[in-house]
Amino acid sequence: MHSVCPYCAMGCSQLVSVKGGKVIDIEGNPDSPINEGTLCPKGANTFQLAVNPHRVTKVLYRAPYSTQWKQRPLEWSMGSPVNRRLPPSNNPADLGGRVGWKRAVSRAV
Repeated sequence: MHSVCPYCAMGCSQLVSVKGGKVIDIEGNPDSPINEGTLCPKGANTFQLAVNPHRVTKVLYRAPYSTQWKQRPLEWSMGSPVNRRLPPSNNPADLGGRVGWKRAVSRAV
C-alpha cells in the first residue's frame, strides 16, 4: 500500500508491505517523482514506528489545575486535539452558514 513519510514536509512516497494485518517492510516508492525510490535515514526507519517493542503506547496527561499525572492510551492523546478543534456547535452548517462575524464559503473542487 502507498504511504507518505511522516518526518518532514518533502512528502516522500513509501511502499508499505503488509502481511496478515502486520507491517513487514517499508521502502521508498520508485515511481515517485519526489524521492524516486530513495529514503533518508529517518524515512528508512519508519518501519520502527510500527513494530518497535519499545514504542511508546501511553502518554502522561495532567488536567488543567491538577497536581496528578495520569496515564492515557496513545490513541486518546492523538484523537483528542482533533475532536476539540471543531465541535458540532461551531459547525458552519449548524449555524446557518455563519461562524461569528465570518460567513462560511463553499467552493467546488
